[in-house]
Amino acid sequence: MSSFTEDAILETNHDADSPNTVTRVVVIAIDQSNYSHYAFDWAVKNFLRKESDLVAIALQGDAREEIVRKVSELNADGLIIGSRGLGVIKR
Repeated sequence: MSSFTEDAILETNHDADSPNTVTRVVVIAIDQSNYSHYAFDWAVKNFLRKESDLVAIALQGDAREEIVRKVSELNADGLIIGSRGLGVIKR
């Protein structure tokens, strides 16, 4: 598994100088599971705007702790994460 030494901006599509630019930060947490890939695909197709920036961040350690830490650090507006195949009742 490769690791990033810093956050990597994969794609930038917005005009940061425009006064109408509304910035929101949404974290999409993924791993190697099919559920995770489905959550990522869903978010890209249904949630992200075409003017959104896409940033990849690799984390190491306990996923629960690291995801919460990164969401807090980024002051994220939302978090999208796969459900491991569990429905709302089982989560």
